[in-house]
Amino acid sequence: MSNFYRSRSVNLDEIFQPFAFANATQAATLSSSITRYRNLNVDISGRFAGRDNRVGNAVSLESLYRVNGTDLIGFFNRINAVFEISIGGLFTYFPSTARTPTLVSYSPTNVVVPNSSTRINAGTYTPSTNDSANTVAIGLNIPSSYIVQRSGTMIISPYAATFTFSGSNVFDGVSRPITNFITNNLPAGITYSVTAGTNPIRNAGTYSASSYTISITNDLASNYTISRSGSTIITARPVSFIFAGSFTYNGNSYSITNFITPSNLPSGITWAVSGGTNPIINAGIYSSADYTIIITNDLAGNYTISKSGSV
Repeated sequence: MSNFYRSRSVNLDEIFQPFAFANATQAATLSSSITRYRNLNVDISGRFAGRDNRVGNAVSLESLYRVNGTDLIGFFNRINAVFEISIGGLFTYFPSTARTPTLVSYSPTNVVVPNSSTRINAGTYTPSTNDSANTVAIGLNIPSSYIVQRSGTMIISPYAATFTFSGSNVFDGVSRPITNFITNNLPAGITYSVTAGTNPIRNAGTYSASSYTISITNDLASNYTISRSGSTIITARPVSFIFAGSFTYNGNSYSITNFITPSNLPSGITWAVSGGTNPIINAGIYSSADYTIIITNDLAGNYTISKSGSV
């Protein structure tokens, strides 16, 4: 058929863009009068793509074929017509939420609206003909006879998860997972784990956020950025011992422990006395300052001990 359409001995197939159905809607730019040009009962409008509204897709050299005084270059695109697409979009990752690239611009605009695929995970995505680790599929519905030029990027930023270590407890011998002292802004249903440092915590001390690693459970795509701050404190338990009592010398010996009354020592915790005179027999004043009181097996400084009075 093409041999019947020539201009200056040049085949019109080498001038005009071929028509392609693809999955697109052809622009309604053709005049019914084009039907004056047929070959084997096929109208020339079914041979070439109708003129779109992109200036750069126009044919500059007249074909010398005219319809109602208008050269065919007014009806059809040039061969190798270009379809330009630019994408954009800046989003924040959110679980199971697909993001669609923004069509910043596309030209021509009267042929088809380019379609696009979606992405979920954080990353920077460029437009492509398919999906990969760093691309989105853009414009697969554009007629195949166009040369498609894709540009731009769509960015899905990681979700910023903040963790603040806080809390103050008095030592009571109870083990606490460090997670009990973390508040966070994670979406509902998203879990995390804490490693390194001391976990669980039990003994008196200051537990700094910088000593711990926080991981979002099953986050295999780096969808979260994690920041942590603050500290958790377990304060040593204050325990008061009071020396008191008055006796008349009778030759008996008394253990100094008989004169110490623990005021708030937890049940089951034992203590011992060293230093001073123990047991005491002779008349005299025995001051609490002369004695050392030790909480049995307290190797972590979980108690602060105060003592007063005399016997």
